[in-house]
Amino acid sequence: MDLMYRNYRHITSVQELADLSLYSSSGFKKQFYRVFGNSPSVWLRNRKSALIYQDLNGSGLSIKEIADKYHFSSVSSFSTFCRKNFGSPPGKIRSGKSVRPWPTKKG
Repeated sequence: MDLMYRNYRHITSVQELADLSLYSSSGFKKQFYRVFGNSPSVWLRNRKSALIYQDLNGSGLSIKEIADKYHFSSVSSFSTFCRKNFGSPPGKIRSGKSVRPWPTKKG
């Protein structure tokens, strides 16, 4: 658990977490589920979502800078992520005009 919490901010894939923990991909997923009660991909998405939401509401970074920080290929793909996970585009989240509070996805 400690390894995951120390490193998830710098990880971009489940395979990177598996490599870091010195498990095979399938062994890692099984162990991860036992410890966290969720798949590593859902867990990573939830952590990433929380960090993005914090940055949108509490940082001075532009939307493009946030998209770059979290390795989105474009602002458009970042906006799609926000709509899917928060129910609103990043500009509405930032301005406080979001339709739904986050998170909108379970898991």
